[in-house]
Amino acid sequence: GFLLVANDHQGLRSLFAGTRWGDGVWRQSMRRVKGAEASTSSTNFGGSASRYTKVPLSALFADDHVKGA
Repeated sequence: GFLLVANDHQGLRSLFAGTRWGDGVWRQSMRRVKGAEASTSSTNFGGSASRYTKVPLSALFADDHVKGA
């Protein structure tokens, strides 16, 4: 399976406000995960359409989940 993470969403902006992942930086971080893919289309996240990063669930639980690690 996959986890779809919105590239731009007010909820994520609020969650990451004041952190190094604020201002949409989470998008770049998610794309560093092995097997992650940038979307070519958008989908609906709680009433807000956004492109997304598709992250394999298996990578989230692996020890070597970051490219180049």
